[in-house]
Amino acid sequence: MLTDPPASGLPRYASASSKSKAARHEREFIGAFSRRRASASASAASSAHRRQASASSAARIYGLIGPNGAGKTSLFNVLTGIYMPDSGNFTFDGAPLDRLKPNEVAERGIARTFQNIRLFQNLSALENVMIGRHIRTRAGVFRRGLSRPADAREESGIESRSYELLDYVGVANRANHLAKHLAYGDQRRLEIARALATEPKLLALDEPRPG
Repeated sequence: MLTDPPASGLPRYASASSKSKAARHEREFIGAFSRRRASASASAASSAHRRQASASSAARIYGLIGPNGAGKTSLFNVLTGIYMPDSGNFTFDGAPLDRLKPNEVAERGIARTFQNIRLFQNLSALENVMIGRHIRTRAGVFRRGLSRPADAREESGIESRSYELLDYVGVANRANHLAKHLAYGDQRRLEIARALATEPKLLALDEPRPG
């Protein structure tokens, strides 16, 4: 089981695994989601999020439970800007979080993994994590082309932190392997490392252990 990430604050976690043992939340979530389908509108997912958001707080783990097609992933898609809600709104850390693009949501401190793994398959494990890390850096693509000493130091720090996160999830020995050549479980771990690289306040894990 993972412990705290090295040199990093503990984010809040929201797991979409249907096998979560958060039994005390089960009756509430099942009632909210059992009448929904995977094709439910984004507004339904947004409404469910409003009910859940009031219960979340720092350094807590929550389980989002519901049958297949209940709308768990749809909720995550609304939360992270992939789906736009038909109506309603929600806040995060006291500020509105609706109508934002996925990169803007990540900048606000929400990261996620996906039910169907989404990695840069033709990049190495290390490069995948470094991409996630760049959202917290100052130098953009054009500045990096100038090869300034400060930018080089920042890039070195990105690489070092990415190695730390790979070690944290247990795939540091495969840092230079292409993502597509990793075993399924290692790809899952790599997704978590990439999400942690964004320094999230809230980490949403969409079926991190399916089956």
